[in-house]
Amino acid sequence: MSYPGINGKPGVQSPSLNIMSQQIVGTLQIKLQGSDGSNPEAGGNGRAGNDMTSTPPSLSKAECCGTCYIWSYDDKFCKGKSGYSGEGGNDGRAAGISRNGGSTGSVTVYSESVSGFVTLQQNPGYGGIPAEHGYGGKGGNGGDGGCGFKCIRGYWCEGIVCKHRCSDHTDCDNRGAHGNAGLPGNDGFSLYGVPTQGQMGGVGNSDLR
Repeated sequence: MSYPGINGKPGVQSPSLNIMSQQIVGTLQIKLQGSDGSNPEAGGNGRAGNDMTSTPPSLSKAECCGTCYIWSYDDKFCKGKSGYSGEGGNDGRAAGISRNGGSTGSVTVYSESVSGFVTLQQNPGYGGIPAEHGYGGKGGNGGDGGCGFKCIRGYWCEGIVCKHRCSDHTDCDNRGAHGNAGLPGNDGFSLYGVPTQGQMGGVGNSDLR
């Protein structure tokens, strides 16, 4: 059993800041950092199809020989019926969804005077990296072909009495063709499209008053 990938988790937003100061002297450095979104899990690969274990019935006398009349009875070696196809593979499962990075909060600085510098660095988080969808499972192997049948016109003697006879019986040395492999399952990319990366987080407002 295979399962879809688990979704990633969104990044955490940084807090907003309100800084109140009567006077700023020198350099005030402010840095806000949103966390990255976590990466999702890949989708599971599809299960392989089961191999075919059933075999078609053997050919019958009626399907190969017909009625035994010596004057019209030809030797026949009839090939058996073709084997059944294997089971198809299961489809690949979808990857989890990439979530967005965390945003940075807003910053407001209140000060009556600034004798220096106020530097602000706001770094939003990156979105989660996309994972791959699962691949389709391979098809199961085809089964053996059924036994054939053979019809032979002969001449048999029992003591001093000789007569024509027809010999017919199942011929498992002349089986039908091996069955085809089952079709593979669909890859997740053909079902769910190309996975995308989560978006970068946003940037909050900043203000100096």
